[in-house]
Amino acid sequence: MMQYNQRVKQWLPGGVHYNFHLPWEETPLHFKHASRSRVTDMNGNEYLDLYARFGALIVGHGNEEYNECLKDTIDRVLSVSHCDLDAEALELIHQYVPSAEMIRFGLSGTEIVQNALRLARAWTGKNRFVRFEGHYHGNADNIMGGKTARTGMPVPSDYPGDMKGTKGRARDAMESQSYLLPWNDAARLEELFRQHGDDIAAVIMEPVCVNGGGVMPAPGYLQKVRQLCDQYQVVLIFDEIITGFRMGLGGAQQLFGVTPDLTTLGKAIAGGGVPVSALVGRADIMKLLVDKK
Repeated sequence: MMQYNQRVKQWLPGGVHYNFHLPWEETPLHFKHASRSRVTDMNGNEYLDLYARFGALIVGHGNEEYNECLKDTIDRVLSVSHCDLDAEALELIHQYVPSAEMIRFGLSGTEIVQNALRLARAWTGKNRFVRFEGHYHGNADNIMGGKTARTGMPVPSDYPGDMKGTKGRARDAMESQSYLLPWNDAARLEELFRQHGDDIAAVIMEPVCVNGGGVMPAPGYLQKVRQLCDQYQVVLIFDEIITGFRMGLGGAQQLFGVTPDLTTLGKAIAGGGVPVSALVGRADIMKLLVDKK
């Protein structure tokens, strides 16, 4: 395994497929076989897979029905803009996800989050968005890492030792676009809206703070955020890349009974084996994607 790792590291920076600065050097396991909940590495060691690609692999490894469906689709049609599965997939998402009045597919969570923010700006005519400490929405310059120095003006910036920080970030990408707040603090959000609501286009959050340790929303918190967004004409975006379909077919929004304006979904849509994402939401906002005005 170590020899294979060294071979990979000759061509793959760090030998890993992620972009975070971790305080240790990773020695990844390379798997050659998987079945149901078990994975086997190159040395024949078997592991119980509790990770399942952040839960995206919702049917487990080697599910025969799932694999046969993938093979059948690949054999029938590959690499086209539209196929005869579009309507069924769209209708199923619309059926189960409360906010999914209309749907647009993409390939990655990072991509689809940026599309959601762009739509929010187009809809509101405003510029900034609010995000929260411990939440993750992809590795784009404007939304990854940072911390705030002043409570009264919670504008994020880079700081030494940030595992989600990066060199090469476009200058002022975070500072000019976002505010960063602690999550589950409705009073802080309300005060920010009171002071700067005329320049806030969107609030984006994981409805359950999965990346920050699996923190549930405080009782009534999501409902309060929904009310504030309505009051200040702000687009509410739920990032359900992880919670979507894992917490139920309707995601966290169905579980908590709070419907956002836009929702981002990830590869659990396709069972974890295919790179796909989706932006779903209110029809009037989603129609801006084709509005020629």
